[in-house]
Amino acid sequence: MLQQLGLHHIRTKLYSLPLSSLNNLLDESSPHITKDYNTLEYKLTAIIMDIANNRLFKPVCLDANNNNEVRHFFKVHFRNKGIDAIKISNILNNKHVKAKIPVYFKNTSTPVISYTYNKPIASKIFNYRQSLQCFNIVQCLLSFIVLLGTS
Repeated sequence: MLQQLGLHHIRTKLYSLPLSSLNNLLDESSPHITKDYNTLEYKLTAIIMDIANNRLFKPVCLDANNNNEVRHFFKVHFRNKGIDAIKISNILNNKHVKAKIPVYFKNTSTPVISYTYNKPIASKIFNYRQSLQCFNIVQCLLSFIVLLGTS
């Protein structure tokens, strides 16, 4: 049994069309628009016009953040949870702190906070494999027997 394809499928297909094909589709559907907004033809034409106007005639948005600017990382040694509680990124993004940056600084973008962590000691403590490989059971038993014999 065929499943009905919904509005999302139609919009997805229209967004995936090349701009030239979308422009041709807009030119074909524009003269056929009806005044009766309850018809399927009207709804489909409205969807085509909406997506075409959005993709073809919307002005190009220039990025306000200027992607050419390099973001720097500020590495902080993570000693305990107190470092995380300080919220360094909130301090650096505060408008009062940003106002204190001299105007002659070229790079005024806020750095990305990156934490460096200590190597965990769990691998040293819980390394059973290394301990068992170094453990000589025969030598241990002999030492234990000698210890019992002398007591």
